[in-house]
This record gives sequence, structure tokens and C-alpha cells, in this order.
Amino acid sequence: MSEHYSLTAGCKADFLNKRLRASLLFSDILRTHKFKLKGFVAGIFRVEDYYCDCQALRFSLRYRFGNKKIRSRLKDFDNEAERNRIEAK
Repeated sequence: MSEHYSLTAGCKADFLNKRLRASLLFSDILRTHKFKLKGFVAGIFRVEDYYCDCQALRFSLRYRFGNKKIRSRLKDFDNEAERNRIEAK
């Protein structure tokens, strides 16, 4: 089997205070996703060239819904509060 390589590139950009993300990916830019097989099959030497047409362009959008200003309450748990709870029983 011969060498096998391909070139893929992509980029991302954020918009609307990072709520919207656009991305673009281009696979097998140079159309190099091919390989060659050589070998004996049933006493016959074979050479096979394969080319997988794997060129692809992918575009995606992601939008994050929801409230970014969510408040959370943190309760103060310490050993003293736990001891008082146990002693009260």
C-alpha cells in the first residue's frame, strides 16, 4: 500500500456576543485522497489504483438559547451547622 494523505482546513467565527457560531470545513482540498495497492492474488501480480472522492464542504451554524444571567444560591455548609443539626435530634 502506498502513502495516504489529504489536506483539510476549517475556520470558526463567533457573532452576537458569542451566542451564534458559524463554522466552515473543507475536506481533501487538493484531491489527494488516493492510494495504490500492489500484491499477488492467486499467483497474479496486481496493481490497483483507488481514488475516493472525499472532497466535501461543510457549513454549520450553532445558536445558544437561554438566559446567560442565571443566579445560583450557594448555601454555606460547614461542620458547625452539621453538628448542630445532629445534636438537635
